[in-house]
Amino acid sequence: VKRDGVNLPEEVVPAGATKKVVATDQIELTTSDAGNTIAKFNNQELGALGKKGQRMTISFSDKAQVLLKPVAK
Repeated sequence: VKRDGVNLPEEVVPAGATKKVVATDQIELTTSDAGNTIAKFNNQELGALGKKGQRMTISFSDKAQVLLKPVAK
């Protein structure tokens, strides 16, 4: 995780656990299993970030918020 351009210590978040990151401008998240990484951005559920086993990096910022659509319930 990178918060406002600063790398945070790398960690593995166990299945079922939650990691909250607060930033002023931007959060950059890298996951090695996007299908099992569920995100919430500004209190909007985004659902899984990709496919199971897919490695990806995604940025969250106010500017990018218009590109992210909440998951239909």
